[in-house]
Amino acid sequence: MHCMMKSLQLSFGTLLTILFLYHCGSPADQSSSLSDESAIDAISSLSSNSSSAICDTTQGHRRYCNQIFAESDISVQTLVYSTALNEKTGQPENLLLDLYMPKDDAVTDRPIMFFGHGGGGKRGDGLGWCDHILGVTGYVCADIDYRGGGSVNGADGWEEKLGLTDFQAAVRWARANAKKYGIDPNKVFAMGESLGAIAAVQATITANNLDDSYFNDTYVNKSNKKQPSWTCGAVTISGAVTNQVMPMLDKYDSNAFMFHGEKDHTVDIRQATLTYNNMIRLDIPSTLTLFDIGHKLSENFTPEIAADVIPQLYNQFMNVGCPLAYTGIQKIQ
Repeated sequence: MHCMMKSLQLSFGTLLTILFLYHCGSPADQSSSLSDESAIDAISSLSSNSSSAICDTTQGHRRYCNQIFAESDISVQTLVYSTALNEKTGQPENLLLDLYMPKDDAVTDRPIMFFGHGGGGKRGDGLGWCDHILGVTGYVCADIDYRGGGSVNGADGWEEKLGLTDFQAAVRWARANAKKYGIDPNKVFAMGESLGAIAAVQATITANNLDDSYFNDTYVNKSNKKQPSWTCGAVTISGAVTNQVMPMLDKYDSNAFMFHGEKDHTVDIRQATLTYNNMIRLDIPSTLTLFDIGHKLSENFTPEIAADVIPQLYNQFMNVGCPLAYTGIQKIQ
């Protein structure tokens, strides 16, 4: 295998996983980050305590662990999930998603994963996660459009706010349409790469901080705002929490399932380790898997790596579920 992986997994009782993707930009405050050497050393010292999650197929847990559908059995439909103001024109625009799910599936309470493409990309650049990887194991998966672009290190963080509010709107759309599309509203996850990773993970960690005043902002996505915005976790590919949003991280957040290149200086490895270390400090169960490459991590997600990731997702999300009591949120019936 071209890449080198170091997998870190810490369990603090209840396992959640925040699915992180990666955004485009370098950390604004290097003084708060670790040095390259100390960051890698800190991670390496923990990796010896990690344990690989394995789906127990002998107990009938094959769905969400292994491929049970042919790729030809996965349907896709393009839907409008929200209408929001275009950040350049100020005019309303429809935001679309491509919804992937198995055809003629008897299961009607399936988890859904939202995927956000990288900066400069477009809907459909999902690296095969929705159809080739997640869909064939039984997930519903949505590859979404979202607003935003440019540097995520803007002075006011305006660009990144657009993406995270659109991710939250997509989550609310899923809950509003759960019965129609056979979705379990209590098993909603976010995933992305590059700028999409930033949107996904930051949508996850800010969802507990929303109140009525949040929706007063002109450009905040207000679609289905009566539905909850929280997710059960996030997966990131080459991404991290930005310095603007880091202060919102707290012990009640879902955890992260992070993948990052050790030589990444676009989304600096130090920002990823800072994110990971802050989560562990707050007892948020998270993992960080490192590859001996730079920013183009998505090119190294081989079928073999994906086959290893899927069982870990199962054990950290599906098998344990989404413990909602940690925020006092009532389970959606």
